[in-house]
Amino acid sequence: MSSKREASRQSRGPAPVGKLVGPLSREVFRKRGFTQAHILTHWPEIVGPDLSLYSAPDALKFPRLPAGEEGPRRITGAVLHIVVEGAAALEIKHLEPQIIERINGFYGYPAVKALKLVQGVLPPPRTRKARPPLNLTPETESRVEEATSGVEDAGLRLSLARLGREVLGRRRT
Repeated sequence: MSSKREASRQSRGPAPVGKLVGPLSREVFRKRGFTQAHILTHWPEIVGPDLSLYSAPDALKFPRLPAGEEGPRRITGAVLHIVVEGAAALEIKHLEPQIIERINGFYGYPAVKALKLVQGVLPPPRTRKARPPLNLTPETESRVEEATSGVEDAGLRLSLARLGREVLGRRRT
């Protein structure tokens, strides 16, 4: 890297984490058969919020080409390995055709032909920490009320007021 680029990078500060995570995680996903992380990030949308609590995609295994046959790697007919907790395996097995249809609909082509369920333990779901309540000064509270008073829709007005309180209450002065 040239010194000019280094100086430019230093003047802008550290690189955003989001730019670094993608290239680093891509190889890990590729080893598990996920050329794209879409199925992992959209799993709750594919199987629904209830089943996603008890299952997670683990690997996507594509069929091997017959010996001596060459050509591009097949991207259809894969088997999706899913880690499942407890009795959810029975429900997922029962819903297998619908789940495969939703996955293939998500990708837009017949990427998955079958599911393989693997009994296992999932990591605990991530929970957001509750933030402590804000202690706004009366002048800050009046600024929020004044800024949102012109909004006619009550729901929108309440949402904007809540956003304003969060922004003004978290601002470091």
